[in-house]
Amino acid sequence: QLRDFGIDSIRDLGDSRLVNDQTLTGDMGFTQAQVEHITAVLKNDLIVQHAIISEEAAEEHATFKAFLDSKGLFGYEAQLRDFGIDSIRDLGDSRLVNDQTLTGDMGFTQAQVEHITAVLKNDLIVQHAIISEEAAEEHATFKAFLDSKGLFGYEAQLRDFGIDSIRDLEDSHLVNDQTLAGDMGFTQAQVAHITAVLKHTI
Repeated sequence: QLRDFGIDSIRDLGDSRLVNDQTLTGDMGFTQAQVEHITAVLKNDLIVQHAIISEEAAEEHATFKAFLDSKGLFGYEAQLRDFGIDSIRDLGDSRLVNDQTLTGDMGFTQAQVEHITAVLKNDLIVQHAIISEEAAEEHATFKAFLDSKGLFGYEAQLRDFGIDSIRDLEDSHLVNDQTLAGDMGFTQAQVAHITAVLKHTI
């Protein structure tokens, strides 16, 4: 039942937006007794969760730092992290890292922007190798999530706009009334359906 809803990692279990009384009963169909059991276990096991998640985060941090260092970008780490760019996957996301965000939001000079974009462009093959394995897993989770919410018919339009993960759905810069209608071509009724589902789920 958890996997059917796209809960397939300890990190997901620790995410209260995905796992809460409402989603456990309404979306996943657990009984009240089962919900109480699950929430009690998770509450008591919070320390273990945090320990596991923090270890993953530490590894990702080290990988990201090593990548920046190897590319001569070590001086830019703080500014990137302040904007929430803290993984190689984020660096490869052109919606997050582009000329506009690098200068306007992160405050890099034009010379620094050219340096960063040149490095990323030349290192695209390495990035894709790292991202593709993670993307395959995320694709399956995303599809299962949409199916469980009755949004399976919208997958193609969302993906065409680059919305291909639950994380993307949570990002109000990417998913809002304007982008859903104007950029993705959903009708007003479809927009209302999608936003209602996301509001109650995420």
